[in-house]
Amino acid sequence: GVFRKNREDIRQELNHIGGIIVMEGGLPVISGGTLLGAIGVSGAPGGDKDASCAEAALKTVEDRLVFASDE
Repeated sequence: GVFRKNREDIRQELNHIGGIIVMEGGLPVISGGTLLGAIGVSGAPGGDKDASCAEAALKTVEDRLVFASDE
């Protein structure tokens, strides 16, 4: 969502590149300062709701992510 808002000037062009989808609803998964991956949610009526759902999911597993990065 942040990238989409910051690059609204080229969003239409990015939509024509294979393998890229510029939408809200994706968040990085970071633990201990390390990027582990990402989570993406889609289907709600509005990308802001998708992003909120992804954030809630990350909060649910937050303690397990910190534990996993300490091993």
